[in-house]
Amino acid sequence: MSNLGTTGSVVRDALGRHFGGVAAILDSDQGPALIAKGPSSLKALKRFLDETQSPHFRGATAGLLDLDRLHRARTLSDARAVFGSGAVIYEPSRVIIRIDRLIGFTKALRKTFSKQLAGVLFEPSGCVVRVVLRVSHRGRGAAARADAALQTAQRRISELAPELVEGDHEFKPRFAISFWPYSGRGTPVDAASLRGLRAARKRVWRGWAAGLIAAVGFAPMGAAQAQQDGAGQVSGFGGAADGDAAWGGQAVFATENAGGFGVQGGAIYGDRDDGFGAFSGHIFQRRADGLLGLSARWEDSNRLDRWAVGVEGEIYRRNHTLTAEIGYEDSDFSGGDVYGYGGVIFYPSEHAAFELIGGYAHGQGLAKGQIEFQPAVNSMPGLSLFAEGGGYEDGVGYAVAGVRFSFGVGSIQQRDRRLIRERAPLVSIDYGDIAP
Repeated sequence: MSNLGTTGSVVRDALGRHFGGVAAILDSDQGPALIAKGPSSLKALKRFLDETQSPHFRGATAGLLDLDRLHRARTLSDARAVFGSGAVIYEPSRVIIRIDRLIGFTKALRKTFSKQLAGVLFEPSGCVVRVVLRVSHRGRGAAARADAALQTAQRRISELAPELVEGDHEFKPRFAISFWPYSGRGTPVDAASLRGLRAARKRVWRGWAAGLIAAVGFAPMGAAQAQQDGAGQVSGFGGAADGDAAWGGQAVFATENAGGFGVQGGAIYGDRDDGFGAFSGHIFQRRADGLLGLSARWEDSNRLDRWAVGVEGEIYRRNHTLTAEIGYEDSDFSGGDVYGYGGVIFYPSEHAAFELIGGYAHGQGLAKGQIEFQPAVNSMPGLSLFAEGGGYEDGVGYAVAGVRFSFGVGSIQQRDRRLIRERAPLVSIDYGDIAP
């Protein structure tokens, strides 16, 4: 280490008026490294280092943060390397310090679990540190092994947590434990976590049918797999449907265990020139790259009923989701028939979404589109605003806008990979408008 010191006050006094241009300072055996906030600050810092006679900055270097390399980082360790090596002397955002502590936390867990630790993920939107364990759920004593691993992880996390947040009152991580293969999202802390979770993704679709059968009760589940993780949303909307005022509300709740099996229920009620309502249910097996499940829906519109049961699936990609559903419906209006939906949800950022759905139901073609965004990510992360419009082949259309509040999730993209979006139009068809 150099003789720069270990407090911000020493740095401030030594740099004087140049202190404001410094984003971070790291110290190593080669000397202090100053990271500038911008090109003009970098130029001033280099001139300062050339002219200063202060022994504190002997051998010091100045550089600009490589933002392109930072954006390409696949792990927190990769991001940390962008800042360079050395102990943190000054860094007000505490990003580097938190990354260093998460890396240390992961190393300590790996010493405890060795190959049983598939990896550690950090989910910034909810400030969640997720520990993913690799424990076999097959064979005799599978539940006991999973239970033992879970208890060991809980105990070890409680021991390490104080060091992770020491002196950092703004960093309040929540801890979660999942079992490999893990189907959620997050940034791997280190390269070993990236490799372990990639291996899971390669195998993640193998045996999805067996997992679904096991989940619905035809085979035993391990005790740790049975841990539930819930999320939900409530929405209110208003607008117009085929020239009439339309309004309504919707509620959705889902719970999913560590093995990726989940159930979801939803309800909607509204009014056009007559009331409409629907109940829906889903049972599914989710994996890292998608979902496969069964769906059921009952609708009432103009006092006419419609039942529908089907198979549904989703494929997840980095910035979009492909979604589809096909099944059989029986309606008081159109009788029995095949129905189906297909579409895409595009995410320009994790806090905004564009949805386009097309399909065939109620005996005719239909299409809908929705746009949604979160206007106050930091102050009200669960709040989003949305607008949806759609129409049926016979010319009946609608357009509504509303407010949605989600809980148990962070961004819109994260929510959509915890809650299944209903593919049917938000405003049910008014059979009176299309009756022959």
